[in-house]
Amino acid sequence: MNMLARWREQSGEGPRVFEIATGLKTAWSRILKRARITGFRWHDLRHHFASRLVQCGVPLNTVRDLLGHSSVAMSLRYAHLAPDQRREAVAKLNSRPILVLTTCLPWQAEPTRARISLI
Repeated sequence: MNMLARWREQSGEGPRVFEIATGLKTAWSRILKRARITGFRWHDLRHHFASRLVQCGVPLNTVRDLLGHSSVAMSLRYAHLAPDQRREAVAKLNSRPILVLTTCLPWQAEPTRARISLI
């Protein structure tokens, strides 16, 4: 902060610390040219961000929210990047039984009966 304050004293009272004469589009193309990167668009960063989120297991509805999509349908284009999520979702059903058969002990000469209960 001290260094920026000294820079401000030397450079004047403009709205920016560093005056930039070029816009983002010009700066972006210059950066790509200097790095010798071809065929790469600014939007590719957004696509990469969404792809990595899905690959890390982030739900599509959260990806939709982060990207500002109006519907999950827009985010579904990334669903193929997480094929294991479907398998893991179904496997969760095996982690806990859905139906359990229990037996009631006889009470005052009542016959034993089986009862199904949902957990």
